[in-house]
Amino acid sequence: MKRMTGFTALLACAALHIVLAACSNSSGGVPQMVSIPYGTLVGTEPATGHGNGNGSVNYEVVTFGLWPQTIKAADVTVDESETNPVGEFTYYKGSDGEWYAKLTDKYFKVEPIKWRVLTTDYNGSGKKLLHAEKCLIAMRFGDEMSKYQNSTIRKWLNSNTNTYAYSDYNASGGFLKTAFTAAELAKIADTSVDNSARSTNPDADANRYNNGINMYASDTPTTDKVFLLSCQELTKSAYGFEDSASANSYVYESVGRIRQPTEYAKASGASVSWGGEGRAFWWMRSLSYWRHASGCQAETVSDTGVVVATGEHLIAIGGVVPALCLEN
Repeated sequence: MKRMTGFTALLACAALHIVLAACSNSSGGVPQMVSIPYGTLVGTEPATGHGNGNGSVNYEVVTFGLWPQTIKAADVTVDESETNPVGEFTYYKGSDGEWYAKLTDKYFKVEPIKWRVLTTDYNGSGKKLLHAEKCLIAMRFGDEMSKYQNSTIRKWLNSNTNTYAYSDYNASGGFLKTAFTAAELAKIADTSVDNSARSTNPDADANRYNNGINMYASDTPTTDKVFLLSCQELTKSAYGFEDSASANSYVYESVGRIRQPTEYAKASGASVSWGGEGRAFWWMRSLSYWRHASGCQAETVSDTGVVVATGEHLIAIGGVVPALCLEN
């Protein structure tokens, strides 16, 4: 089975050493004051996969923002008396000088988020489209009848004030408020996001599912800073993705869409593959044309990277792999 290759070892180690050193502040500096500017190149990732035909495509991988990811090493102790509230988290200082978020009884290191640059001209806007390299967290999409524009997950992704205070989440803010500094927020573009029936079908075939008819889609675009990718975007060859969209999961592996969950994401409930690979199942923003008796479903990406059109119940727990556009 073909697997994604790692980053170029020497380049990655050198870049991460610089980045992580910048995040560590022995004087007790707060994470939201640490700016990791866009353009911090970590390496490149080949967009290769079964039947892809895009083996020559390489993603630029950059760091932007901070999020809890790796579980604390055994030789690190955490001092809960030294706290730092950031968005929806309270961070605690580790003996290694790093900050940690606590989930149940475990601590997770706050680290730079890695992103793939899928295009430098998203929908002709001239903006760079970034897609997270890993599944960062797990949560439910919304209630039984949510459309994407009204979903809990969309509100959480775009929550940088108390405006989006929902019962599922801490009222102190969601992803935007937690992950990015003020300087970084200023670089994130307001993006018009397509939620139409067209976006719920593969890029190569607008009528693949149910003859292109989807009564659960919406002709109303949303304007978001952070969003989930659609079925159309996740099958776009220009982004390095192959068209392995199917109404049946586990058809064949699509390496470009496979995402590993962070240890924090697994602890928050991300479903992972069987057999030890530990790869995540994660949400798209596209609603399925097919509705279960108990409510709507959203299309998902399987642990093998296949786009699954029949989707998953909106109230289920799924992985979150966010996307955003940056101003030039």
